[in-house]
Amino acid sequence: MAIEYNWKCTVCGAANVAGTAKCSQCGSSAIISPIEISLGRTGGDRPRLSTSERFTLFAWTGIFGVGAFLEAMSIPPKAIWFIGMGLMVLCFVVLLTVGAVWKRK
Repeated sequence: MAIEYNWKCTVCGAANVAGTAKCSQCGSSAIISPIEISLGRTGGDRPRLSTSERFTLFAWTGIFGVGAFLEAMSIPPKAIWFIGMGLMVLCFVVLLTVGAVWKRK
């Protein structure tokens, strides 16, 4: 759908003439969603996690789930509750740390 007035690209900021539907500089559509604008500004590609990174994320999330289960199912022996909470806190810290390291890549 062509725009009937001069317009500025929301992705790259280039000026475009009336009657065009795509940016002359970056090729993005004249009418796009906020998500498409964001992806266009960041290149549109987020690096995928490697197999080892996915396994690490899955394993620590599973351990967190075990901790949550132990915490929720604890009955009078409070040691089980503390073990569950300890696992949850440990996993939370590890996942935050690992996420920060992966984000820097």
